[in-house]
Amino acid sequence: MLGYAEGELTTDPDEWLERIHSRDLQTFMAAVSAHIEGHTDLFEAKHRICNKAGVYSTITARGIAARDEKGRAFRIAGTVEVHPEPAPTIEPVSSDSVQGSLAELSAGSRAG
Repeated sequence: MLGYAEGELTTDPDEWLERIHSRDLQTFMAAVSAHIEGHTDLFEAKHRICNKAGVYSTITARGIAARDEKGRAFRIAGTVEVHPEPAPTIEPVSSDSVQGSLAELSAGSRAG
């Protein structure tokens, strides 16, 4: 995941938190805290995270806390969805408009 081979990442939460973009960390931590404190049924946070190449990828982390008999969270299990980078939008160009533009260029070069 994120360019890392199996076994390259540990299960240490601090290792994951260090990879989260600084502008997203506070929102991420607020979502985790709300879930741990029992304010939400599920945890979900969309944020940027640094991949192995040093480039930020957008991901959505989702999870649910396992709770003891008093309702205290002792583990969160979940999934991570890596969002593909959006492809650039390219407007289709008709052959008529290309030919018209070429004709205009050609006419302009003859006029000068």
